[in-house]
Amino acid sequence: MQFGIENLKKILLAVFVLIYTLFEIFESKFKWMKLLKLLNVVKEIPRVVASAPFIDQELDDLSTEEHKELIGFIAERFELDNDKSEEAIEAALMWMVATGNAVEKFKELGVFSKKKKHKAVHVSG
Repeated sequence: MQFGIENLKKILLAVFVLIYTLFEIFESKFKWMKLLKLLNVVKEIPRVVASAPFIDQELDDLSTEEHKELIGFIAERFELDNDKSEEAIEAALMWMVATGNAVEKFKELGVFSKKKKHKAVHVSG
């Protein structure tokens, strides 16, 4: 099965929107509308996680032209035209790969097993 660049674009867009929305929320005062926006973005996470096993392989299979197409897709979508936009998009790509690797490792450990019950972890700062 080939995952394809169009699916990769959709996943990268979801990741980039998540990062962008989190940044927006953390850089401004709390507003309920921003929280609602985040909830809309969070619903994309299962799709990203489900795609995780395919992301690394698809990135490895990209031609130079497809790589430029992927970068251009996000740069255009977010109106990024400075020299650092490619670095930001590359960082989002690496985040996708790291997410894929983490999901695979957790699967190997049986973390996602429905038979296991996991205690909630609360982080306070």
